[in-house]
Amino acid sequence: MNKDIIKLWDKNNSKVLEWIKTVKNDIFSYELLLKNTLRIIIGQTGIDTYELPYHGRITHIDDGGYQGTLVFVIGGLVDIPTINDYWYTYVDYGSCSGSDTLLWIISGYDMSIYPSERQSKDYMALCLHMIQRMKKLAGDCDE
Repeated sequence: MNKDIIKLWDKNNSKVLEWIKTVKNDIFSYELLLKNTLRIIIGQTGIDTYELPYHGRITHIDDGGYQGTLVFVIGGLVDIPTINDYWYTYVDYGSCSGSDTLLWIISGYDMSIYPSERQSKDYMALCLHMIQRMKKLAGDCDE
């Protein structure tokens, strides 16, 4: 867990919740949640973000079929990146609402509507877990 990113989460997570409440359930994906969480907590802070993960440089690795681990590699906002400029996080997923967090959040709800209060809180927890798992691929770690 990176303390700087967690501080940004703590400072800006209410803005993430505001965004979640404006998106219909059928739009959400793990990548969209991660991308917009990073955009909101880091991308709009006005601080020097060169040493932090950039929401516009997300690559995902998914070698599973119906279940597995979805790995996100996020580059920093640098012109000539080195291994020290990359971050990663992950989510485990499954094939049904019993083993997949995102499917569990949306199960039993109309996909074409905006999230309920319960769903909004669950999406927030999912975003927080991806942020808490975020680490640098190499270099100095803040653990």
